[in-house]
Amino acid sequence: MLSSHRRNAIAGALGVTVLTAAAGAQAHVVLNPPEAAAGTSYLGAFRIGHGCAGAATTALRVEFPAEVTGVKPQAKAGWAIEIEREPLAAPIPGEGTRLVSDRVKAITWRGKLPDDQFDEFGVMARLPATGGPIYFTAVQTCDAIIERWEERPAPGQTSRDLRHPAPMLKLTGAAPVTPVTATAAVPVPLPQNVKLANGALVTATGAPLYLFKHDTMVGMSHCEGECSAAWPPLRALASKPPKGWSKVERADGSLQWAFQDRPLYTTTLTGSRLAEALAPGGAWAPARVSAGR
Repeated sequence: MLSSHRRNAIAGALGVTVLTAAAGAQAHVVLNPPEAAAGTSYLGAFRIGHGCAGAATTALRVEFPAEVTGVKPQAKAGWAIEIEREPLAAPIPGEGTRLVSDRVKAITWRGKLPDDQFDEFGVMARLPATGGPIYFTAVQTCDAIIERWEERPAPGQTSRDLRHPAPMLKLTGAAPVTPVTATAAVPVPLPQNVKLANGALVTATGAPLYLFKHDTMVGMSHCEGECSAAWPPLRALASKPPKGWSKVERADGSLQWAFQDRPLYTTTLTGSRLAEALAPGGAWAPARVSAGR
């Protein structure tokens, strides 16, 4: 990432002015509405209330944090829209039964908004299940002038203490996180290629097993293609399934173990990519067993 000094030097060489906090902006880019319930679909807009030092706004670029998914811009007459995407650590459900393997990283609108007028740039998105503030980076361009709305408040500060505050969406009423587990009587009968380690299901060699939170239909896996490359299915043995276990037939005709009707997977992911997939609000969870009564 370029430092502000380096960025300004490059901008100056190109005849572009970058307005930072020292430039003293008079207003900022905000979200309307400014609040939404966690774990829901959001329909709102980024509102611009002014240009740059009297110049008309000619572009707005908004960068979306990784926890915001399913982003779509609203069509806007007179403005061209550019969408930037990046790959996900693991596919997630999209509309209907479709899985998506990338996300919208940023959206840029290009047109013209006079300084003495305001306008809104609409989006829809899926919000994370955890509450708290979400910050976006907005880059406002006015021909040769650029304003970056990216400052986050430090502890004890609010956006009113900043000169170029980042647009913020406050998430309220966080949805409860439901642990993904399977309930069974103890001891749990296991196939030969599975064992139990401290309440977690693992392979015979000790590799953790996982559940896909969107496998909601009995006898079916929704992890195929690119998804199954990152999360290989646990292959079922030819032996008869133990009590509580079943075999799921996959699209390629192979059989996969399912425990309490939940298909099981291993993974090829490591490090930050695995942590992202297993984070609260992610699509995956370790396969654990809760004792039934």
